Amino acid sequence: TVEWTDETYRRFDKDPNSLIPSLEYFIERIHPNDRKNIQNVINESMENGTPYYAQARIINENGREWVMEAFGAVSRDKEGNPVGLSGTTQDITERRKVEDELEKREKILNETGQIAKIGGWELDAESLTMLWTKETHHIHEVSEDYIPPLDKAYDYYHPDDKHIVETVVQNALNNAESYDQEVRFITAKGKQLTVRIVGKPHLIDGKVV
Repeated sequence: TVEWTDETYRRFDKDPNSLIPSLEYFIERIHPNDRKNIQNVINESMENGTPYYAQARIINENGREWVMEAFGAVSRDKEGNPVGLSGTTQDITERRKVEDELEKREKILNETGQIAKIGGWELDAESLTMLWTKETHHIHEVSEDYIPPLDKAYDYYHPDDKHIVETVVQNALNNAESYDQEVRFITAKGKQLTVRIVGKPHLIDGKVV
């Protein structure tokens, strides 16, 4: 037996008086390319008694398509045997659009960076942790899973120019000053380059973040 809340009926564009929900109906409404994954998630949850989580595209009877996020747990009888599933569904269509757009922009940024030899990066002002694009890794001649702490990142700059980079970065963090400098740079493999470093502080409520 399947029971839906009024909100679930609304998401599927159905009137509670016009449909008796069932697992078969739910599976039919899932996009064909997502259907097998959802069936596997349900089967695994029932067999192992583990919580489930899944995302899938739903196509309502009227043709409206939306993205569902579902999570929940196995219901058990008094002996502890799995007898059903309970959980929630959420419409995350807009969130998925934003995520897809961000992923697309990141891909374009990486591709553009590779062509123009421009590396992008981001520094968290509180934790001082860094995020690098692929091209930044390529410029440093390090693997893409390598992210150095800030103090180690300074070591890639020529000893005579290292203080310049440290100064402009600290001014950016402490005084919200942008910078644009050309300095000498030494890759992990010892290649000597001249690079242009550009940074612009991001402010929230007047604080560099």
